[in-house]
Amino acid sequence: MSMKAIQILTASVMIVIMAVNLAAVGFIIASQTTIMRLEFYDGIFQKSRFYGQIRQWLFSRVSTELPNGREAIPYLEEVLTENWLRQELLFLGRQLFMFLKAETEQLPIIPVYKMFDELNEHMSDMSPAQRDKLIDYWFDAVPDRVRLQDIGSIEAFWVARNLMITFHRLVWLIIGILLVMICIFILVLRGWRNALVWLGAALAAAGGIIIEIGLFLNWAIMNSTSIQARITGMVKHMFPENAFESLIKFLLDGFLDRSYMVAFLFLAAGGLIILFWSSEIRFRVIK
Repeated sequence: MSMKAIQILTASVMIVIMAVNLAAVGFIIASQTTIMRLEFYDGIFQKSRFYGQIRQWLFSRVSTELPNGREAIPYLEEVLTENWLRQELLFLGRQLFMFLKAETEQLPIIPVYKMFDELNEHMSDMSPAQRDKLIDYWFDAVPDRVRLQDIGSIEAFWVARNLMITFHRLVWLIIGILLVMICIFILVLRGWRNALVWLGAALAAAGGIIIEIGLFLNWAIMNSTSIQARITGMVKHMFPENAFESLIKFLLDGFLDRSYMVAFLFLAAGGLIILFWSSEIRFRVIK
């Protein structure tokens, strides 16, 4: 086998490896700008009107599960506005992200007392003693603070935390591999101009890989039996089934739309690099 053939074979193998790593970089970029940001969830919740659905769900739980809760609904409807609920959920979300990023060892605690304080301030036409008595009458069985471990398993939160830590380590590993691959490219192909053409091919291939994986993810998640089982589980807790299905679809579409945007940028950049530099070197591997 000639030296030129060995170089082409080596470069072809390296393109595949680099394309896979570049595809991983594309998904990292999409993740960092969507699912790793609290603002992304806030935007999706507003777009899907999920805050309002959570509000109605809370009212239904209070009415059905607290013996005297129904009498509190007129007051709750005025106090628990969508905006107030959004601010409180964002506060909990920031604490949750701090836990997932290993900035704290404590999972967020749901401050139910804030709702009681809001009710107390709203009932200004009554004496302080009357307010306290009514709130105790309505919510006697509800604690001031609720820990997540008191209402269900927290294993999923620890799994997500470990995945996020691994994700950040993986980012640096992939960047390191790409830098090493680029250096090897330049050495094997004897010049940065040749390396750029092959890099353009790797970028274009990475864009195609991202699109293919994105299409598969969309199919796999929307047809996942485990996700359907979780949705069914939430329905048992009186949450509308279509609300969660819609939310998952909005979240998935938001992530995939960003992934596809990155993929098309890779395809465009790769195509332009190949078009420009190939006209200069005419795909010569050895000068």
